[in-house]
Amino acid sequence: MSKFILAGVQSLIIDGDLDGNFQRMESAVKEIVKNKVDFILFPELCITGPDVNNIEKNATNYSEEFRKDISDLSRQNGVWILPGTFYYSHGNEIRNRAEVFNPNGELVAHYDKQFPWLPYEMTKPGNKITVLDIDGKVSAGISICYDMWFPEQVRDTIKKGAEIILHPSLTSTEDRKQELILSQAHAIMNQCYFIDINGTGVGVGESIIVGPEGEVISQAGKDEEILIVELDLDHLRRVRKVGTENVTLSWKHFTKGLETA
Repeated sequence: MSKFILAGVQSLIIDGDLDGNFQRMESAVKEIVKNKVDFILFPELCITGPDVNNIEKNATNYSEEFRKDISDLSRQNGVWILPGTFYYSHGNEIRNRAEVFNPNGELVAHYDKQFPWLPYEMTKPGNKITVLDIDGKVSAGISICYDMWFPEQVRDTIKKGAEIILHPSLTSTEDRKQELILSQAHAIMNQCYFIDINGTGVGVGESIIVGPEGEVISQAGKDEEILIVELDLDHLRRVRKVGTENVTLSWKHFTKGLETA
């Protein structure tokens, strides 16, 4: 079986507590790598918290020093890390950015949130889709929080080759119950794994990991929790080849150069 082992960290996030939030991240990584894990995913704004009144300040506070700390964390523990997202100064603009570090501590990919949560998140949207190869095992795309309410973003990512969607989130509102349904819908429509990791503290938790036929593989409660799952990539590729429940070939309708079933 071709497998990919992923840990989703539903971590406690405290607004503006950069040192404390990073220490919790560091502790989680050291605990997780006691298991054989390929990739660790943290929630949106995991280091700074949302702190919507201080977005510009937080964009400045996320410094090269913190980036180096995360790089060292990946390298020292030999694991891929997506450390949530952060506000990033991009010229005269501020964006909500996710970065990915490989086990050598190298920054290998980034994605800027395309749909800021307006009118609260006054950042500029990104305009590029990101898909990266992870150790030749799987192609992963990135989506951030409110992006999931716009199916085009996930579909465009899948069309570029993604087999799994890494979705850091920081939802604190009552519509989390709708987002759980959206996670399943994205997985079903795109025949992919959808990994939606939400924060707690300022967030409501309830992270969810969904398989390519909409099956819930793991789901967290409202408190701090680590979800470790083994994703069966052969199952994903089989679903895309023969269809959901051996019937529905939705993925083939928007991809090219594939054999008919």
